[in-house]
Amino acid sequence: MIDRTQAPAAGEIEKVDLQEAVPVQLSNGISLYYISSGKLPVVRLEVIFQSGAWYERQNGQSFFAAKMIAEGAAGHSAHEIASQFEYYGSFLEVKPGLDRVSFVVYTLSKHLRSVSQLLRDILNAPEYPEKELEIQKRIKKQSVKINREKPNMLASQKIKEALFGTEHPYGLSLSEEAIESITSDDLHDYRRTRLCAQPTIIMSGGVTEADIEVVKTTFDQLKFNANVNGNTSSPKAVSQREIFVERPKAMQSSIRLGSFIMQKADPAYPELMVLNEIFGGYFGSRLMKNIREHKGYTYGIYSSMVNLSHASMMIIGTDVNREVTEDTFAQISYEMKRLREEPIPQAELETAKNYMLGNFQASINSPFSLADKFKAVYFHELGYDFYDNFVDTIKSVSAKRLKELANVYLTGDKFSKVVVGGY
Repeated sequence: MIDRTQAPAAGEIEKVDLQEAVPVQLSNGISLYYISSGKLPVVRLEVIFQSGAWYERQNGQSFFAAKMIAEGAAGHSAHEIASQFEYYGSFLEVKPGLDRVSFVVYTLSKHLRSVSQLLRDILNAPEYPEKELEIQKRIKKQSVKINREKPNMLASQKIKEALFGTEHPYGLSLSEEAIESITSDDLHDYRRTRLCAQPTIIMSGGVTEADIEVVKTTFDQLKFNANVNGNTSSPKAVSQREIFVERPKAMQSSIRLGSFIMQKADPAYPELMVLNEIFGGYFGSRLMKNIREHKGYTYGIYSSMVNLSHASMMIIGTDVNREVTEDTFAQISYEMKRLREEPIPQAELETAKNYMLGNFQASINSPFSLADKFKAVYFHELGYDFYDNFVDTIKSVSAKRLKELANVYLTGDKFSKVVVGGY
């Protein structure tokens, strides 16, 4: 029997054995990947199309074409579709994004056949009824209006606009005018030209051989066009140095800084992840210690690395009282300068490395998280060796190398700046 009064012995993480997704080819050419892990008979089924906002001809097409899938399809009303998912104790998540659109179902294995057939049918024959579209448009317009009044939400949108410009798919925001102009015909057009592309299917959970056969036979009948081409154009990002949205009555300012970084496939990407972690990636970071703990300006400040199919960015974000807005920028610049000029002390470096390795180990403790790790490399056309390199790099990267990276990526002239509030 385990003596729980004694803490387990601490040890260094040598290697992380990541359970890999198993590929299966459907007879119609669709790629299915599954991860069978865990004892619970619960399955997450994801049908993912390369059909995000990057591919749309009209602002809002991708969002509404995806969101409206379950609002009337295959002769069933929105109420009937929702009732069927509810009957089986399942639920459907629709995730329209910039690069991809995902339709995700969580269900018990015993209901997988019925639920997967329902999902296939609504994907095959969406109707985009005008009445339901008007309801969804009203909901989205209200959401846009509310988010525009939230400084943190507006700042997050404005930093994308500052980096890419208002005409780029990654910088374009969904306005009330664009929402109002969307019609049912626009959605049918988008589905014919893009949302009918060949998808990828990913299953995770307590997946059995029987579950795999159910999905294979069901989605062999999914209608798609294997000849749909991706968007081969590469819109040019038009960056702005600063965007300032004055809010005279605001007590706080929402601050965002953003800069382009290397893509995930770059061999140096894991090294930059370590630098970002020390700079602002976790609660013990330089930014947190300075601006939260020493200055008391904010409850939290973070820097994060954002990966899209056609661009990667480092984003710094926080909310502070408006009277300390200028000094907050000064302190961020100060911490960048320190990382450019001073080697990171070994104790601080080891703390960050141990945190990253432990956090990574904790992030792969469920079949769904294992599937997320697979998607993170698969859609960037990387292999599982990315994670092997990630672990090796964290353990071996030196303070000297991080100082070199800081001199490339942590320079103020590279960052666009957004303030919503005031100085």
